[in-house]
Amino acid sequence: MFYIINNGKYLAKQSIRNWFVVLVLFSLGVTVTAQIRNGNVNREVDMKFLFPKMETTANKSVFNILTIKNNSNFKFTGKLNLIQPEGWNIVGDNEIILNIEASDSILIPLRIIASKSVLGEVAYAIVASLSDRNEVSILSEYCFVNIPRISGLNIESPSQVIYFDNKTGIAKFHFRIKNKGNINELVQLNFETNENLAIEGRELDSPYSYEYNIPAYTDTIVEINVNLTNKDVTSNDFFKLDLNTQTQDTIYKNSLWFNKLNNSYSHTIPQENKCAIIELTASDILSTRKPRYSLLAKGSLLLKNNIDLYYYYRNSNLEEDISYYYNDRGYIGVKNDYFKIQAGTVQNIFNEYVFGLGGISEFKLKKNSIGGHYSNNDKTLQTFYGGNASISPFDNAKFSFGYSENNLELDAINSKILYSGAELSFFKKSRISLRTYLNSTTHNLITSYEKQGFAILGNYSANYRKIKINARVEYGSPEYSGLSRGKNLINANFLYSLNNGDFINFCIQSMIL
Repeated sequence: MFYIINNGKYLAKQSIRNWFVVLVLFSLGVTVTAQIRNGNVNREVDMKFLFPKMETTANKSVFNILTIKNNSNFKFTGKLNLIQPEGWNIVGDNEIILNIEASDSILIPLRIIASKSVLGEVAYAIVASLSDRNEVSILSEYCFVNIPRISGLNIESPSQVIYFDNKTGIAKFHFRIKNKGNINELVQLNFETNENLAIEGRELDSPYSYEYNIPAYTDTIVEINVNLTNKDVTSNDFFKLDLNTQTQDTIYKNSLWFNKLNNSYSHTIPQENKCAIIELTASDILSTRKPRYSLLAKGSLLLKNNIDLYYYYRNSNLEEDISYYYNDRGYIGVKNDYFKIQAGTVQNIFNEYVFGLGGISEFKLKKNSIGGHYSNNDKTLQTFYGGNASISPFDNAKFSFGYSENNLELDAINSKILYSGAELSFFKKSRISLRTYLNSTTHNLITSYEKQGFAILGNYSANYRKIKINARVEYGSPEYSGLSRGKNLINANFLYSLNNGDFINFCIQSMIL
């Protein structure tokens, strides 16, 4: 007790010190608790997208729902800002005023339309930013929209021959590169070595490459200049340049052809336009028989007023005397767009057995024509004559008719032939023709009697893209006196073209004499 009484002053100081420590500890506890409650663990407002990650393509829309929850015991008033990438659209308002009761939540539906020029393999962010009534940002939430890669690269290279300019010695050609995809494409042009050609003045003694970055949704035209390393080269006129076009996942291989035009030009005259063609043929030269020689001469001369003078002569045996009835054939004539007159050998016309000397004539007026023919053979005493005409009332129709007589005095036979025909075309792709011959033959050699016969000749042709059809029919009755006598002929050809260049051919042939 003495100790306590004597140290009362000491005990009072110690008590004050203890109470001070307790107050400090209490204040620190309050501060720590306040800091925990004001952190991110227990927020007054929560915000969340239903789908944090989504996927779409250009110019397409996506749907999402934004949930905002008020965790406090007080009404929340604030503003929601929706931020989209450039070129994107949000259906509705981008700013929304919010009034959320205590412990309540709201759902905000969002329809978002992607830009038509979005890039592939990129995730675009839709940002929802929440601010309080003082416009102080308190919370942000993100929705990422992923754009998948779409490749749509098309390279158009020259498919025709490229010509060098004679003045500059340069040949220009173009590549058209279409990038319809949503990613930027790196295109590499790789030129193979070539001893005769140079690219942009650089000789191709080693492979050479160009690189082009083609943006998405764009068309690009690339122009390249090619020149000859030696302008005096005359070994060939065509030059081949091999090219490999390489992208990220594809390689295109093709060849370009260049042509060096010469200053000279050679024109090949068709045989029917040459003034003279002469052929001399020898046969049986090494045989024990006597050699035979034949001669062929033909040609055409262009006169004034666009008139052609043409001729033909053939002798099958020059060793024998000239005979128009055995080994000689020949004629001469003139023609233009309005008439045709021919004199000389007349053989097998009007579907009749005819051979002799005479002439053929034809006169044209627009799409109509009229003509005649005459033949006489002193050896067989055959006389043949007649006429024919044709009219074309429409562009796709033509009708013809005619009459002839064939007199065989040596055999005492007289034949009269009546002819008619028609040609029709349909849709410019098919054509059909039909010819009929009616004949009446009188025999007066021993006894007199008369026979009637007929002949029919038909043709059909059609061309429908991959299908080609050709058909021919010929029939002659036994009593007919002409070339088709006793014939029954059918010839049909059906051709179908496949995609790879091959074709299927069906052919039908039938002939009964």
